[in-house]
Amino acid sequence: MGNVAEHLGTFVERMVREETRVELCICPPLPRELVEQYASVPPYEGHEYEAPPGTPVRGMSAHASVEDYSRLRGTMLWTEGDATSRHTYLLPLSDSSEFLALGVTLPSAEVVFAAKGLLVENLGTLIRHVRDEQSFVELYARPPLPPEVLARYLSPHS
Repeated sequence: MGNVAEHLGTFVERMVREETRVELCICPPLPRELVEQYASVPPYEGHEYEAPPGTPVRGMSAHASVEDYSRLRGTMLWTEGDATSRHTYLLPLSDSSEFLALGVTLPSAEVVFAAKGLLVENLGTLIRHVRDEQSFVELYARPPLPPEVLARYLSPHS
């Protein structure tokens, strides 16, 4: 258990050094009982919990127009918005070795950057990059953005 911004990139990098296969999955390919033993829905006091809206069975794919993070490395990703409004949403893709990052300013939900990357090669670097630019980092199966915004960057995997 850990904090996405502080631990996920470091964890992936450590697993790679230990020659462990690393995947980022919406639902891990494990028996349900095993998943439920180690994971649970966090309790929200005074609120009912609803499962996230369904995702396509085979996940989502980033559109071909989404820039590869390797091309954006070393550039300023946040050209606007103050630090308190910067949020980077990380999403697993249908290929569990890839992820999509959406840089969003809140409350406007304007996407400032979109980048896809390889989990092993890019995730730790991207997390450090956006944290250096004072962005919050969050991991979602489906980020809290309107469907029309997500449709600009994602499509159901075919």
